[in-house]
This record gives sequence, C-alpha cells and structure tokens, in this order.
Amino acid sequence: MDVKELAKEFARLIQERDSIPFHKHENNPRCIEIDEVEIPQIIKQVPSGSMKEFNVLINSILGE
Repeated sequence: MDVKELAKEFARLIQERDSIPFHKHENNPRCIEIDEVEIPQIIKQVPSGSMKEFNVLINSILGE
C-alpha cells in the first residue's frame, strides 16, 4: 500500500472506532482490536521519511 492508501485505511479505522459510543470503548473488543492491533500495523507500513505526509493526509481526510 502507498502512503495515501494507508492514510485512508487509518482514517477509516479512526472513524469506525469513534462511531462506537465513548462509554463503551474501554472493554469493547473491536476498539481494542483497532487501537492495539490494526492501527499499529498500519503505522509500521508507513515508509521511512513519509510520516509527515501520512499525518497530513489523515488530517485532510478527517477534516482536522
């Protein structure tokens, strides 16, 4: 995956996690999977030197 695809997938996971009511995050297996497994896997795939571009893309996708 290229940086743009990784950013899109990362943003999708953040949006999925944020759609779960906050009070249910702590013990929610899906939230745990996203935060502890899937997001770290995406970050590990970001090419060296591309983290700034990755963050800019995520912020533009999420509207931040």
